Formats: sequence, structure tokens, C-alpha cells
Amino acid sequence: MSIGGTGCSASAVVAVTETITVTSSGSVCQTVWITAAMPSVSTCANVTYSPPAPNPSATKTCTPTSTPNVYTCTYTVIPGFPAAPGDVLHINEPPGPPMTGPGTLTSTPVVSVVSGCNEVPTPVVLSSSTSYHATIGASGCPGTTWSVQFTETIAVTASGSICQSFYLVATVPPVTACATVTYTPPALGPSATKTCVLTSTPNVYTCTYTITPSVATSPGAWLVQMVTPGPGTFTAPSVVSTATSGCGTLPVVAAGTFISPQFGTADYNVNIGAGGCTAAAAVVITETVTVTSSGQICQTVWITAAGPGVTTCADVFFTKSLVFSGGTIAPTGVSIVSFTGSTKQLDAAGAANTPKIVTVSATADGKLITYVIGAPAFVNTAFNAAFPAGLNATLVIVKTG
Repeated sequence: MSIGGTGCSASAVVAVTETITVTSSGSVCQTVWITAAMPSVSTCANVTYSPPAPNPSATKTCTPTSTPNVYTCTYTVIPGFPAAPGDVLHINEPPGPPMTGPGTLTSTPVVSVVSGCNEVPTPVVLSSSTSYHATIGASGCPGTTWSVQFTETIAVTASGSICQSFYLVATVPPVTACATVTYTPPALGPSATKTCVLTSTPNVYTCTYTITPSVATSPGAWLVQMVTPGPGTFTAPSVVSTATSGCGTLPVVAAGTFISPQFGTADYNVNIGAGGCTAAAAVVITETVTVTSSGQICQTVWITAAGPGVTTCADVFFTKSLVFSGGTIAPTGVSIVSFTGSTKQLDAAGAANTPKIVTVSATADGKLITYVIGAPAFVNTAFNAAFPAGLNATLVIVKTG
């Protein structure tokens, strides 16, 4: 500091205004010398340091896995201020905002990278399909630059942005970070239904096999194969029913061709003719199947040999003979025996029995329902509806006389 040409009196007061930046609380002390040869004098003033407001941040990245529409995501949080032992990092938990976007967590996230903390925050607790939290370790996390990275597995249902938020203490506003994901629609595959109804011939069924391609198909072969081992075999050529809809021309059944080394050769092909078939087409095939045991007849159809196959099944019952078993039928009155077979076979067995059976009753859904032997179909509507696939060693009450 320089004194002007007229100097200063002994009682002069020189006031200097200073601007000082402090980095901590304490005393700021200064020393002045009037001349270098004179003694110096020091004086101090107390100052208080106010920490800057926290500046939290977060980043998020998502990478597709080998599983369609499943992503591995990393979510890195930097709270921006020290954490005490036992503090909790909240990811999308109230009162913070929820996770937004077309995805959900499929498992509990894991801590993959920790910087600036002596311990890995644990445990990580999944509180919902879109939220979780982790607890800071016993030594806390000092400073303002420490960070924690979580690795997540997220299943997505549409394309868009997955956005997540976190907070460490409720007084610091949550911070949000987003990542873009892309949804890949699954490849459409065919669908099919199958029903089998017993004919008047024991153990011979008429089966109806209906195939919907789910995608528009050009002329070519659909390949059908019965799953083996199974309780039945085709005993008559299958035919395409006129109930078929959605195809330019009625498809025809032809000899089966090679599917793949794994599946071998189809039992038969359904050849699609000129005009192809729409995605919603219903190709109805009538089959004759002979069964040698009770179980399910299952079939698989491939719209193309390289495409996904779809399998569907129908129940069938094997009847050893058209007789009642498990007891003796009294000449008159009622008897408890068992029967296996269709209602048509039940009717035939009742009429052929000596003495002739008048009615057969069985329980379905807690109700006793009666079948009248030889009666018109409308009389036995309830019984036929209760046992559409027939009886399978079912206990029945028969009435004779």
C-alpha cells in the first residue's frame, strides 16, 4: 500500500476493503509493516465456510442381450455430497418419481462398480418391478465425487426411453437419467386346435385339426406330424374339410415330405393352392385315428420347414371291450360298476347287456346325471354334455328291470 505525498498523521486510520474467498471455517489473519525496520502488527477475523449445494448426477446405458427384448442396463449415480453409514440410495422409490418407459426389472440389480466408498452398498433390495434401494456401508462414502454403478436386467414391451431417478436424502431433489431401447416384435407363428370324437367303431376317432397360419402364406406345403410315441395312428387318409376359410383355393392333403434331421418326415402335407391363404385363414382337416391306449393325440404343424412349429393335443380313451366292469349287475334294481367308452358305446353296451339296462347314472361336478339307454339324443343332452369325450373307468349306477 502506498501513502501519498503529504503522508499521514500518527492518529490516521486507513481502511482497506478486501474480497476474500474461504475454503473452510476459521480465522483469516493479516500482518502489516509501516516500514520494514519497524515491528509488525497482526490482526484476525473469524470466517465461516458454507459448503456449496450438492450437485448430484446420474447416467444410464442399455445394451440388448441375446434374448429378444431383454436389455442389460447400467445406472450410475453420483450423489454429490458425503454419505453417512446406513444412508440409503433410493432408485425410483417414493417420494421420488417412478421409473418411466416401456420396461420392467426382471431381477434384483447388482452393484457392479463402486468408487470412493470403502464398502459396496448392500443389500440391494428390489422393492417392485420398477424400483429398488441399496444401503451405504459402515464407513460411509466421503467427499462429493463418490459413485455407485448398478447393473440391471430390463425386459421391454415397446420402443422408447427407460428413465430412472435416484435420491439419497429427501432434501436433495431426485436426479433422472434415461436410455433408449428398441422393441423387436416376436415372429408370428401358426396356431392350431384339435378335437377328437369317438366313432361307432370301438377305439376309432374322427379328429378335427384346424390350422391358422397367423401370417399370409403363398402356395406351398404345410407339414403335419403326429407326436410319437402316442396312443394312436392315422388309419385313413386325412382330408381338407369344406369348412376351411381364408384360402384362395381349397388346400389338399398330400404325402408328407422331409421336415428336418431332428423331426424326419411329416405324416402328411397340406398343400396350399393358388391364391395362398390369409393370416386369419382356418384350414380344417378331418382325420381318422385308431387308438391303442388312453392319452393325448398330439400333432405339430410347420407352415414352413424352417419356421417355428406349433403343437396341439386332444384327449382319447381306449376301450378294451363294450362291457361293464368292476362288479356284477343285478337282474333287477341298481348296481354300481364302471365303464370306459363313449356315450354311443355306453348305449350299445346297455342295450346288449343281459338283463337289459334301463338307465346309467354318473356324477359330474357333484351332480348325478342319468343316461337313458335307447332314448333319443335330446333326452340325454345333459349326460352327453357332461362327458363329451366319453367315460374313462368311471363309476356308474346302472338300473335293470
